Amino acid sequence: MNDVSFSIRPVSNNFEIKAGETATGEITIINPDYATDTLNYEISTAPYSVVGEGYKADLVSTNEFTEIVNWITLSETTGSLEPGEKKTVEYTIKVPENAPSGGQYSAILVNAIPKESEARATIKSFYEITHIVYANIAGETVHDAEILKNDIPTLVTKVPVTTSVTLSNNGNTHEYANISITAKNVLNGEELYSEENTTLSEIIMPNTTRLFKRDITNLPALGVVDITQSVLYNDEVSTITSHVFICPIWFALLVVVTLVAIISAIVKAIKHPKTS
Repeated sequence: MNDVSFSIRPVSNNFEIKAGETATGEITIINPDYATDTLNYEISTAPYSVVGEGYKADLVSTNEFTEIVNWITLSETTGSLEPGEKKTVEYTIKVPENAPSGGQYSAILVNAIPKESEARATIKSFYEITHIVYANIAGETVHDAEILKNDIPTLVTKVPVTTSVTLSNNGNTHEYANISITAKNVLNGEELYSEENTTLSEIIMPNTTRLFKRDITNLPALGVVDITQSVLYNDEVSTITSHVFICPIWFALLVVVTLVAIISAIVKAIKHPKTS
């Protein structure tokens, strides 16, 4: 099959558009220098939504938030690239006058076309979600978002330590959340992990609940650390700090065995006191 190591930039784009207006975007398809074959490709559009708190992509289902898939026109739908070449493809979003207010979402897909001999061999073509279009149509926008859970475990048996945040969005457009984490050694105050300076925002789609999990690395295999997790979401801030005890199972067993031995020795000493 064709080399499918190509990439797409950017992975997403955000638009603020009024009903009746037109907006344009673009994607760049890159066939890398190390590719071993010509990349023949097809480009298409699909509705974009998500399933479950884990946000599995759904490129089939349609709803009131995926009407935009019918408003997008691609400047080209097929092409080819030699190794080391790249191509920019434009797309146009023409919003109808009667378009509903709020979020609209679509995916632009690139499909690497197999060679004719490979097609006869029934090798399936390769689909890649290349570019997600996040659009908000101006008008009556409803913001109804909430931080449902901000959690840090207090006892773990091994690293990494996993924190979690659960966010809901019952509005009619997507929302943005910033999550930052720091971890410090309780004994000396040394910073072990930090995401404080991140500028990345996470997107929460309308009528969904999203679960975020963060694995905190570079922590001691045994000890106590202070972990702080801060969430900024829809003008709401939730910050929690927790002492996290990192206690491997072998160490817990060693402590138990030691305690049992000490208690047994005390009991034995009480039952059979030494006589002078």
